[in-house]
Amino acid sequence: MRYTNLLFTYLLTYFKLIINDFNFDLGYVKYVDDTTAFSISNNLCDCSLQEAADYLVSWTIVNGMLINTNKTKEMVIYFGKQWCLDDVPPLCINNMNIERVVTFKLLGVVISSDLTWDAHVSYILSKCAKRIYCIWNLSKAGVPACDCDIVYIYCSVVRSVLEYACAVWHPGLSNKLSKDIERIQKRCLKIIYPNLSYSEALEKSGLIRLDSRREEITQCTFRQVKCSTHPLHYLLPPQKVSTSQMTLRPTYPFSAPKCKKTRYGRDLIPYCIAKKY
Repeated sequence: MRYTNLLFTYLLTYFKLIINDFNFDLGYVKYVDDTTAFSISNNLCDCSLQEAADYLVSWTIVNGMLINTNKTKEMVIYFGKQWCLDDVPPLCINNMNIERVVTFKLLGVVISSDLTWDAHVSYILSKCAKRIYCIWNLSKAGVPACDCDIVYIYCSVVRSVLEYACAVWHPGLSNKLSKDIERIQKRCLKIIYPNLSYSEALEKSGLIRLDSRREEITQCTFRQVKCSTHPLHYLLPPQKVSTSQMTLRPTYPFSAPKCKKTRYGRDLIPYCIAKKY
C-alpha cells in the first residue's frame, strides 16, 4: 500500500505537469483532471466553444491522450425568449455530438441550467438519507449520547455533506430548501436525543442550526475573498471613492450593481455585499 500511494502521487504529479500548458482562449477552470470551459455571448451562432473543443482534440492527440465523450457534457444557460435552445448547434468532438444536460455535478456541486439549487439540495438530501441509517444503528447499539461520540459521527458523515461548498449555494436557497436541509439535522438529533425537543437537543449537543452555520461559513468565505491575494478577489466590484475630505465614520467600501432581476442578488458576492459583511 505504501508503494501504491507513492506511485499514485508520482502519476498525479506527472499528469499535472503534462496539462500545465493546456489552456483556452476563453474562460476556463482546471482542477486536477477536471476542466470546465465557458463562454458568454449574445450571438446564437457563437462558435468559440466549438473552437475550444477542436483545440482540445488536437491537444490530446499531440499529448497521447483520449477524450471520454460520454463524460463530456454541455450546458446552455439562457433565460431569454428570443431564441429557442434547440436552434443552438450542439458541440461536436470526434464527430460525436456532446450530450446537452440541464443539470451537471461539478466538483461535488450540482449546477442547474436555471441557476436554482433544487437539484443540488435533492442530491445532498438523498446522500444523507443513506447515512442516517448509520446514526440509527449506533443509537440502537447503545452508543451513549452523553459522551458526544455519536454527535461527532453525525458531524463527520452527515453534516459535512449538508455543508459542503455551502458558501456557493447558501445565498440562493429558498426558505423551503433551507427547511428541507434543517429537517435532516432535526431527524438525526431526534434519534440521538429521543426525549428532547430540537432546541433542547441543540443545546445538549453543543450544535447550532444549520442555516446559522451556513451563514457563518458564507461570511467567513467572503472575508477571505476580500483579501487581495484570494483567487476570487477580482470578482469584487470597485471600491467606493469618497468625495469628501472628512469622513466622520467608516463606510462600507463596496456597493453591488443594480440589476432588474433578483437572480444576481442570490450569488455569493452581491449577497454578502448586501449584508455588508
